[in-house]
Amino acid sequence: MKINFLLFFYFINCTVSQSSQTTNGLKVYSVGEIRLVDKDNNTYAIYSKDNKTYIPVNLDTNFMKNKLKVIFEGTIDTSKLKNVRLAGLPIWIDKIKAQ
Repeated sequence: MKINFLLFFYFINCTVSQSSQTTNGLKVYSVGEIRLVDKDNNTYAIYSKDNKTYIPVNLDTNFMKNKLKVIFEGTIDTSKLKNVRLAGLPIWIDKIKAQ
């Protein structure tokens, strides 16, 4: 019974957030909430359910709404960020959908 219980939570966690390596960067599939992090610069971040913070590079204006829950897919490429410090991982959004 314990094994079934543990497997159940393992598979739930796998469906909430998945990632895979591509030649251009790390591919991310996740669920999260969009939040306004810098009002002056109109900067938004996505706080995912797996406790990671992503800074979308190409967020569509339709999704620039504070506390909007989304399902998203994107690519992280930190190869150009040698000595840069950000509030989260920069992500190029490939697909996004409001929940």
